Amino acid sequence: MKYFLNGISSIFLLLLVSGCSRYAGWVQEVFYQGNRVPTFLPSTKKYVRSLHVYDYLTTLAHFDALWLSDDIRTIYVGLQAQNSCLNTCQKEALCTRECAKNDTKTTFIILAWVKGATNTELTDECPLWSMCLSVDCKCYQPCSIKICDLCPEYVAMFGRIFTRFKTAYVVQFDIGQDALEDAGSFELRFNKIGLQTSVSWCLDSAGIPYTDSFDKNILMYDVK
Repeated sequence: MKYFLNGISSIFLLLLVSGCSRYAGWVQEVFYQGNRVPTFLPSTKKYVRSLHVYDYLTTLAHFDALWLSDDIRTIYVGLQAQNSCLNTCQKEALCTRECAKNDTKTTFIILAWVKGATNTELTDECPLWSMCLSVDCKCYQPCSIKICDLCPEYVAMFGRIFTRFKTAYVVQFDIGQDALEDAGSFELRFNKIGLQTSVSWCLDSAGIPYTDSFDKNILMYDVK
């Protein structure tokens, strides 16, 4: 009897799945879905790093960082060109202007949620958490930290990581992309009294970061 019921259940699931497939196809045919265009969004995941910090079972902070490299800025321009209907000359000029920002500065977009009632903004005069960029054994303090409203292009790059509960920041450091590529790797550190955490990017010979192989989404720290 058990095997009979299992067989009936399997047949029912097959019929249900096949029916859903036909229904989805019918919906796409009847209701216009628009034309798909390439976005190159999957390649942006290599530039995103996430860090969740816990004190045992208590969540202390969430940090998500997107490095605005030349590749990311180029993809950003491509997405913006789709939305704004820019012509080729306008797109190339905007791309050149965006990538030129990386000659002397390194920029990150940070999504942050920090536990606490006061001094929880990274822009506070005495913030609970601070940041620094470590490159080739040298630490750089941010030259600019600003709260921002993310444009749709960068929201799309973060994907499901982006939520309305996190605050978005644009953070800049006085070091160009060439120096990062020469170093081959760099580390963005988040510091709190008694605690230091970090996320890192390791670059190949072309300056493209490797996919992060470490699970930084669940990190346990005893900060007592």
